[in-house]
Amino acid sequence: MTPAGLAVYALRASLGYAMAVIAATAVTVALVAGATLLSGAETRTVREFLDDWATLAFIGLIVTAVSALPGFLVALWVAARHRWTRWSQFAFAGAGDAVAAVVLTSLFFWDAIMTVWILLACIAGGLAGGAAYWLAAGRFLSTRWPAA
Repeated sequence: MTPAGLAVYALRASLGYAMAVIAATAVTVALVAGATLLSGAETRTVREFLDDWATLAFIGLIVTAVSALPGFLVALWVAARHRWTRWSQFAFAGAGDAVAAVVLTSLFFWDAIMTVWILLACIAGGLAGGAAYWLAAGRFLSTRWPAA
């Protein structure tokens, strides 16, 4: 692969990662927000609730982008090595990446707030993120994988 081709490949993979992070965070925050509203535990005004969830979404984007990057790089390497072409392969890789990211993050930072519900929401977010990556970049890159 030429240097220019490699640069285009890296740019497309990076843009795909950005789309995956946005999708994963949106799904995770929506599920957590929905569960909070349905539980009846929310007693604040709608405006206060939306302000808190907007903040959570912003922080979630940053945490997801940083914590999921190592797993993404591993998944990208595995995808190239095995020449993945299907969206489901990327979606399940995203779910696995979400589990690894949540476990590692909770070990170092937030073990006190880790719950099964947060983990399940993150797995759903990871599935969405993997599918979003495939939609944005994986389906194009899979036909041009560098030789492994």
